[in-house]
Amino acid sequence: MSNRYCAQCGEEISSEKGYYKCLDNFLQIKYFENDSDELNCFCSQECFCEFTSLEWLDTDDEDYSRNL
Repeated sequence: MSNRYCAQCGEEISSEKGYYKCLDNFLQIKYFENDSDELNCFCSQECFCEFTSLEWLDTDDEDYSRNL
């Protein structure tokens, strides 16, 4: 098994170490062509969240309440 690289930060992920991969069918079709390990390979949950633009919204925040 060859080394992989994180799709977000580019960090090398050695063949001896595990990695994160999105298994959701919709996201695989939308973001990861042909379920490519080059695009669907992440060194951490944080990198996956950054890649998919996942962000925490505080429901107590005034800006959040104004947008509802």
